Amino acid sequence: MRAILAAVIMLQALITGVPPPDDTPNGYICEGCFNDQSADPCTATGVVQCTGKQNACLSFSGTVSWPGEAGRSHSGKGCTTQDYCKLGIFNVAGTQAYDYALKCAPALKV
Repeated sequence: MRAILAAVIMLQALITGVPPPDDTPNGYICEGCFNDQSADPCTATGVVQCTGKQNACLSFSGTVSWPGEAGRSHSGKGCTTQDYCKLGIFNVAGTQAYDYALKCAPALKV
């Protein structure tokens, strides 16, 4: 499970450029998966524990590019914040997404 969590955190860091500020588990969970070889939606391989202010589940699939880099295919599921869901990927400085799907849903409280 830790590998899934690490992959989801990596996906968020890749998309936002900023790692989560608080890694304290908060009692919420989301499905988790990560694939950096395909833009096809990944299949959940387990659950991840949300941390800090993360209270929403993110599902992303598509091609993302950053300044000076070619687009790369990614897909992933994991925890995020409601604020990130409201912002969306196009509001992350320098990030461009192509042929993508970004969905958010409330995280499950356990």
